[in-house]
Amino acid sequence: MNQRGPIPNATTPRSWPRRPWSAVLVSLLVCAATLCIVHSTLPPFWGVPNLAIKWDALHRDPIPQRALIGSSRIYRQAIPSIIDSVIGQGRTFNAGYAATFPPATYEFLEQLLREERQLPEEILVELSNYMLFEEANLEDHRYWYYLGPREGWGLVRHALFLPNQPRTERLGFAARAVRATTCSLLGLGLADHLLAATADTDTLLALGPAGDGGLTLETLLRYRPDDEGQLARRATFRADTLAAQRRAVGLRHLYERPSTGGVSLVHLSRLTALLDMAHSRGVRLRFVLPPLWIDRGEDLLALVHALPDGAVIDLCHPDSFPQFYRPENMFDAGHLNDRGARLFSMELARALHAPGHNPEFAR
Repeated sequence: MNQRGPIPNATTPRSWPRRPWSAVLVSLLVCAATLCIVHSTLPPFWGVPNLAIKWDALHRDPIPQRALIGSSRIYRQAIPSIIDSVIGQGRTFNAGYAATFPPATYEFLEQLLREERQLPEEILVELSNYMLFEEANLEDHRYWYYLGPREGWGLVRHALFLPNQPRTERLGFAARAVRATTCSLLGLGLADHLLAATADTDTLLALGPAGDGGLTLETLLRYRPDDEGQLARRATFRADTLAAQRRAVGLRHLYERPSTGGVSLVHLSRLTALLDMAHSRGVRLRFVLPPLWIDRGEDLLALVHALPDGAVIDLCHPDSFPQFYRPENMFDAGHLNDRGARLFSMELARALHAPGHNPEFAR
């Protein structure tokens, strides 16, 4: 007769080997460190091909005397050839690109200032609010491509301490910043890029017909007459004859209204650090407030007042620059047409070349 051992109680739970929480935590930290290292080794702006083209062009000899960095309000409105003709010396390169807002513009500038090679004598950066673009336009989820731990944490701190926004807006911005940074470090942007879902290189779109980086919206339509997005924007503006007037009235109200909110200390400290960094490299850095910008305008004006005198070129005030708010000079409610871009470029050049202008800052 076979003897069998005791039958285990079916109700007795089976014991599984448990992994110490410390080992799990160490594994997670190792994975996070590995992702950060991989992320830091990627070349600048690898996930935004047209911006990478501009980066390479900016480093070609001869180095331009002046470089402009910003969103479409620089990319579409600052014409280097006109700036050069007004100043009468040196060469200007437009390194702006569509939907390129802080912190992307600041990353671009910092990367440039870290270079050991020769730099432009003067750099102009659009003064704009921190923004996160995660819509499926241009390059999908472009912030997934480059947001590292430092930039991500800076975005979260900026969002949580915005002085002029309700709590729900601040928390929503912070949550999107955490999501974008996490997606960036997890390599989702890299996977998207390798699948060629958004990798669209276009030298004409990046550098413009003159090769100086500028490309107005009307010039773009001449090369791409079937661009439905731009055609729709222009048609919407032309159908609303009061759009220009409303934009001017809204901005005038912002300038005339006494400031009741504070300044974003996170944003201000970043701008101050950039001024110091540029000064240490012998580069004259100034910030440009272009026309037609009204979204969260109170935050921008607070920065203008908090920055050192002469650090900002303000070309936005509708009373000082009424020509920018006339329908015949506008492409849509937020951008100038060819004629308006020429006027903007001339005013920008005059501000740079004004008698007595001293762009050096005592830090």
